[in-house]
Amino acid sequence: MCLDNTSGAFGASSDMHARSFDPSQDKEDCYREWGNEKYDEDMTSLGYTGPATVAAALVKYLDTMSSKTLEGASILDAGCGTGFVGVEFLKTWKGAPVKLVGADISPEMMVSAKERGYTECHKVDLNKPLDYADASFCGIVSSGTFIQGHVNADPALPELYRVLTSGGVAILTVRTTFFEESGQFSTEIAKIEGAGGN
Repeated sequence: MCLDNTSGAFGASSDMHARSFDPSQDKEDCYREWGNEKYDEDMTSLGYTGPATVAAALVKYLDTMSSKTLEGASILDAGCGTGFVGVEFLKTWKGAPVKLVGADISPEMMVSAKERGYTECHKVDLNKPLDYADASFCGIVSSGTFIQGHVNADPALPELYRVLTSGGVAILTVRTTFFEESGQFSTEIAKIEGAGGN
């Protein structure tokens, strides 16, 4: 596993962004108040390249798979928000059609994701067990979701691993400070690796 902060955010771009880091804030209310247009504007102003980096890595992985293998395949964008990763993915993916599934705590944000090409979207709290069946997705992506005050490694990482197909790929960004300070990611990754995951 390789970690760096070359695609990281540069700090809070608005009061709402700062508020979203507060673990005492209701995330659904916070994002509803933020509004899709302002959220997109704030995220764009950060120069955050995480979505493009994650999408490029997913395309690189999917390019190694045959069209037959990808037939009926689904990709999960965990914490899809308004669909930044999906936009980047759909701009560059030229292979077999895949189902792009968005999951987020904000139904309002997923309206934008759906408009941007997601096949379906589901309201999901990634800090709780997922309703998806085991081995549902050949790829899982997440950008800007694993940060302070948002989504924790437990239960999210074990749950994402559970819904990933054997041989599938999970491409997730984690804010460096959150990864290093919490210690929970190293613990959960070690458990997954101990169970035969890689």
